[in-house]
Amino acid sequence: KDILSNYVAQIINIFLRFFLVPLYLLKLGVSAYGFIGFYFSIESIMVFLDFGMGVTSAKILAEQYNEKPKSTLRIIRSVEFIYVLISFIIGVIIFLLSGVISRNWLVVDDLSINVEKIIILMAILLTVSWPKSLYENFLIGRKMIIQKNVINISLNIIRTLVMIYTVVHLSGGIESYFYVMIATLFFETVILRITFFQKMGRTFNFASFLELKPLLKYTSGVGFFSILSLIVFQSDKIFISKFMPISALGIYNTSSVIPLAMFSLIYPITSAIFPRLVRMNSDSKAKHIFQEW
Repeated sequence: KDILSNYVAQIINIFLRFFLVPLYLLKLGVSAYGFIGFYFSIESIMVFLDFGMGVTSAKILAEQYNEKPKSTLRIIRSVEFIYVLISFIIGVIIFLLSGVISRNWLVVDDLSINVEKIIILMAILLTVSWPKSLYENFLIGRKMIIQKNVINISLNIIRTLVMIYTVVHLSGGIESYFYVMIATLFFETVILRITFFQKMGRTFNFASFLELKPLLKYTSGVGFFSILSLIVFQSDKIFISKFMPISALGIYNTSSVIPLAMFSLIYPITSAIFPRLVRMNSDSKAKHIFQEW
């Protein structure tokens, strides 16, 4: 059920993404679409500041919540505080560097675009949306995958409809894209958080250092692969954004939509299996079933 719901969410996401690409190119222009790609590159670069906390939280929730619910919730509360703090710091840094980025990094061939303002909107969007993946990992860790997907699908459809109306009828340019993204992703992040804590309960206490030690140990390994993934998937876009016009990045992003969509089709399986793998070390039957599959 979890895998099927993941595929429904993923296929809808891919379809809506394909549907919006020609609309962005037609109504906003290639340069504006380049800014959209540049934002997602920045977002991906910031993934390494996650330090693997999202995936580790899913593992800890799946592994020890049933045996140690209070201790686990304290760990989750601590992770949430660190994560939100990091997202705020990221947003402030990008906001302060918006002028430098707009003048010294990007080569913009559409002079009608207020580049510095767009960078500031990117900073706000990162701040409000970055914790979204953390709450999704929380839900995955407790095998609340169907609930997560219902929220993702609903908000994705709403975001697409609002985006179509805004881009077609309000003609606010690339700025309107970021306004819609800020509002809808902030709302989605809040809904994901409420869904998790309504089910799990809340605590205002933070974990001790001894309780956090397993998390810190695991995040070091996950963090290494996050950085490796960053190098593999984002170095080309960073190179293009620095040495070519922003419209070239827009064309490049268009060409990569299909292969990235195909690559993402493995995620529905891995995210459903992950919280179930924690029994592997202690249950030979679970290991045998996994190997057969």
